[in-house]
Amino acid sequence: MVIFMLPVAGVILYFLLSQNAARKKMFRLSSYEEQEIDESLSRQITDIEKGSFDFSTDAGDLWKDMIHLNQLYGRAYYTQDNRIDFLTDGRDMFDALIRDIRNAEHTVNIMFFIIKYDEIGRKLIEELTQKALEGVEVRLFMDSMGSRHINDKMLADLLQAGGRRSYFFPKRLKLVNIKFNYRNHRKLAVIDGEIGYIGGFNIAREYLGRKKKFGYWRDTHIRITGQAVQDINARFLMDWRFSSGEDLTLSEAYYSPVIKRGVTGIQIVSSGPDSLREEVKRAYMKMITSSSRSVYIQTPYFVPDPSILESLKMAAQCGVDVRLMIPCKPDHPFVYLSLIYIFSEHPGTTGSLGCAISEAVEAATSREGYRYVLGSVLSQVLLHQTVIGLETKTALDKYGIEPDMIIGCAGGGSNLGGLIAPFMGEKLRGEKDYQIIAVEPASCPSLTRGRYAYDFCDTGKVCPLQKMYTLGSGFIPSANHAGGLRYHGMSAILSQLYDDGFMEARSVEQTEVFKAATQFARVEGILPAPESSHAIKVAIDEAIKCKETGEEKTIVFGLTGTGYFDMVAYEKFNSGVMSDYIPTDEELQAGFDSLPEVE
Repeated sequence: MVIFMLPVAGVILYFLLSQNAARKKMFRLSSYEEQEIDESLSRQITDIEKGSFDFSTDAGDLWKDMIHLNQLYGRAYYTQDNRIDFLTDGRDMFDALIRDIRNAEHTVNIMFFIIKYDEIGRKLIEELTQKALEGVEVRLFMDSMGSRHINDKMLADLLQAGGRRSYFFPKRLKLVNIKFNYRNHRKLAVIDGEIGYIGGFNIAREYLGRKKKFGYWRDTHIRITGQAVQDINARFLMDWRFSSGEDLTLSEAYYSPVIKRGVTGIQIVSSGPDSLREEVKRAYMKMITSSSRSVYIQTPYFVPDPSILESLKMAAQCGVDVRLMIPCKPDHPFVYLSLIYIFSEHPGTTGSLGCAISEAVEAATSREGYRYVLGSVLSQVLLHQTVIGLETKTALDKYGIEPDMIIGCAGGGSNLGGLIAPFMGEKLRGEKDYQIIAVEPASCPSLTRGRYAYDFCDTGKVCPLQKMYTLGSGFIPSANHAGGLRYHGMSAILSQLYDDGFMEARSVEQTEVFKAATQFARVEGILPAPESSHAIKVAIDEAIKCKETGEEKTIVFGLTGTGYFDMVAYEKFNSGVMSDYIPTDEELQAGFDSLPEVE
């Protein structure tokens, strides 16, 4: 008999915090708006397909398939009467924005992720207040986390003058915001429905180069005039009415007469927690895979998922000139240092949990009032995860089932530790003699091939030392590793138990893991996460052994996640391009050589 457990607590947390819950209610369109948008797009798609659409430049005709993709997935109407001005200096952007606000006659809609109450933020608020006093309709929209230092007391004059403000997902409790993972990073402005701003600058002194720590700040904003401004305004109004509850229709975004300003073609593509189709990501992938000469990327934070990284690698392998520009003076040093280290020492890698921990430490230390608690490998996390094992044991006891074997996947150890905790307690007390198996990837074999030594818990070497089975904090799995569990070390508690012989460990290749996962999905109707599939692989192996020997055993394994966010990895397996990589002794030795000397 084989039993798999999906912890109830995890399901509850998923429905409380997951994006899917929000997607059902965020940024809805009315049936009339749906119809108007669909009919308008349908007419344009038909005209382009029939060749009756008159492109203003050859570029539009050249990128018809790209335009079509954005029409279908992003509901992005193609406009081509626009003029754009690039603003790469924060002072120029802010001066232009203030100038346009001062000339506003009807409406000013402002949305930024970060607005700080320094001399720059106060200047913007003062200008908006003046326009509100003049009778201009002013809306100020901020993200509640990015602009957390702004409050209504600071906006009192603006509100008294008739201006309105709204926050994206404000926290309902003083210290806790359960919507912390839903953030609005858009940075845009629309003046009189005729002038639009969109780009990367926020509103604070550092973005104008007035903070000594950063010096000159290089970013990009675009000032747009033309029909595309209406689509930017529509995006603003959708976000605004969701957060403020104000009864608005998108038709208000299109009341201004369109004046032809230029010949630049633009589609406004947006995505977020309300998006099911990853519209922006699809557009990036389409541009990358369609490239024939060059792909130039400029970004402060380059943290691509496997599909984007694979697209860039394929483009480079096809002879496309692929270049990446990142800041020489980053605002998040640990992210930057990890990035430099990763790309110099491990070209083509997709990172590791150790890198993510360093980035999390940087994010916490650079934000006032934030703290970071290291997970997976530390005792308090294992204690929290024991709910998995307690629920499992309660269910087994209820039906009078006693397991012979307990199998769990092992990355950092929190999941496995939580599953085996109550059973290990009985084993340590001599009450039972369960066979407990930790299953790890062969490409990241910290238990089966690692060393029991003191090591850093993160790649950036900023976390405390811990005695554990480790491959060295600098070890990063091969870029082709797609099965999760990407961590160089193991929980100190599990390391001690393994070293004392109370549990065993096995490593498995990822192609065998995905083979087992696919078999499980076909039989059980559940697509398992790659991490949990390591346990599934060994559970199947043990069940086959029992079938061959005629021995009866009750096997319990942990299934703690679904694989719907790992479809790229499943696609690689099913298309036959997934491969296995097992690090050589020499590669592991390089990691061991970096272990700190502890007396």
